[in-house]
Amino acid sequence: MPDSSCSDRRATLLARSIYWSAFETALAGRLRGGEHLMLYGPRGSGKTTLVESIYANLRAQSVPCAISPDTRGLPDVVTALARAYPQASVIGLDRRAMRGRLRNVADSLPGVLLLDHIRDVTTAMIGFFRRLRGGVAGILIIVDTDAEFERDRLVGWRRHASRVQMPLMSLGELEKLLDRAWLAHDFHQA
Repeated sequence: MPDSSCSDRRATLLARSIYWSAFETALAGRLRGGEHLMLYGPRGSGKTTLVESIYANLRAQSVPCAISPDTRGLPDVVTALARAYPQASVIGLDRRAMRGRLRNVADSLPGVLLLDHIRDVTTAMIGFFRRLRGGVAGILIIVDTDAEFERDRLVGWRRHASRVQMPLMSLGELEKLLDRAWLAHDFHQA
């Protein structure tokens, strides 16, 4: 028979798992609704893992979606949008025509852009993001905030995207805890 500390740990792990799942579902729902969000937290907190999970779930639901794994400027954003909408046929178009065609396709079939490891949001990016508002495309900007200067730059971006803080425990950490708890106790007989 398991002791009460084991039961308490199991309950805590289960609650964290439920919280993580609810957090991911709520974030994906907001993005599908066309919101522009900024997910921030320290390196190693599971932001990229979360983004990959959101991407897989959205793709499974046939939502146009793409990840930019290292977003340095507007060209990376446009490339991600082109991957989300391969039917847009942008080959041979100049940059302006390409952005216009992608915006039009996204306007008829809303999608989601996941922009990871972003270091700076340029004026050109902000202008493009504004054109994608109103349900055209949900955008998730993922920002590392280990250093004070990284946290300070969030202030300037605040009016372009709602800020969402990464939960304190990443999915990877949670899975490791669950695996250890599973191995340490025979839950099959509990």
